[in-house]
Amino acid sequence: MKADIGLITTILFGWTLLVCPFWVEINFDDSFGHIACIVYTGILGNVSPIIISNDGSLFLVIGFYDKVGIVRSGS
Repeated sequence: MKADIGLITTILFGWTLLVCPFWVEINFDDSFGHIACIVYTGILGNVSPIIISNDGSLFLVIGFYDKVGIVRSGS
C-alpha cells in the first residue's frame, strides 16, 4: 500500500509541477514549512483536496484546512 501511495505521489507531484491550481505554504511542528500544491480529487466519494509538498510528501486534508485536519499519508 505504501508503494502505491508513493507511486501516486510521484505521478501527482510531477503533474502538479506543470499545472498546479493552488499553491500554499504549510507549516508543521517538525519543519519550517512546505511549499505545496492542492489538487482536488474524488477520494472516499467526496471531492477532497490533496496537498503535495515540494519534497514529494502526500497529505490528505479532512474537512477544513488547518493543522488538526491534515493527515500525513506519504513518506
